[in-house]
Amino acid sequence: MGQCVTSCRGDSSFARRPGKRPKVAREAKCNGEVSVSSNGPKRGLDSGRPHGPKRHSSCLGEMVGGVGGRCVGVGCPLGEAEAEDGRLEQLFQRYRDEQQDVILSDGVERLCADLGLHPADFLVLAFAWKCNAATMCCFTRCEFFQGCRALRADSIKSLRAKLPAVHGELRDDAAFRDLYCFAFQFALEANEGQRALPRATAAAMWRLVFVPRPPALLPRWLVFLDENPEGVRGVSRDTWQMFLNFAQAVEPDMSGYSEDEAWPSLFDAFAEWQFGKQRPQVPGAAGRKENECLLTGVLTCARDDYQVII
Repeated sequence: MGQCVTSCRGDSSFARRPGKRPKVAREAKCNGEVSVSSNGPKRGLDSGRPHGPKRHSSCLGEMVGGVGGRCVGVGCPLGEAEAEDGRLEQLFQRYRDEQQDVILSDGVERLCADLGLHPADFLVLAFAWKCNAATMCCFTRCEFFQGCRALRADSIKSLRAKLPAVHGELRDDAAFRDLYCFAFQFALEANEGQRALPRATAAAMWRLVFVPRPPALLPRWLVFLDENPEGVRGVSRDTWQMFLNFAQAVEPDMSGYSEDEAWPSLFDAFAEWQFGKQRPQVPGAAGRKENECLLTGVLTCARDDYQVII
């Protein structure tokens, strides 16, 4: 998935490290630890689950059973769920790694190709969000099934048709914020002990996550990051999350910004840099002398021309 920012292979700065496979450090648990709503995946236990008879569940989601866990007749929910499970299993197996029961970078690239998407496409990030994927370039079985079921898709054709609808869903502020917060953790190499995103990684992810809702301040912010590689070495989780508020409150001309607000120090450095760019440049002594000589020459030529005319 290009680590969901750029291509997983080739000259990408997010390329897979040679000889290393992503660590799948956790067994995906599917009995209620992840719930799906219309606003995207929600992480954490669902404490509001109603009490009652325990229903059967699988990595594909909760299946509804009748008396004794069985039902009969056309349209039986259990039978329909089992049929959908089978289609999703076939889809998963198409991209599954040969050695591990997960989809790794090669499989993600094939999935993107079948969907007609570049690995750096925003919709690839959106699918990872729907899957609540923990690691770039890797989908566990449960993550893949969760994403497909959230989109109500069980084939490449239906995935291709349903994914663009995520753009409409993200018009909702709460849904977009959830995606935005997900993007930080998704880009983080937590297995390597990483707690902050490198500057280049953060910049690439900002470009990607804001595709459906780009703030006016974003272009100047990215230029600032590019021109200050030594001053901006990493982006913490707090800085990442606060930037969404900052970008919504502050305009490119810095209207809406106040030094009295408790912004992270990186934002204050950006404001100082931006104010410096906006301040008119006053020429120094050498510049003033050059301007005076130029002006004197123009006036002399004009005087001589006037004398010739007379």
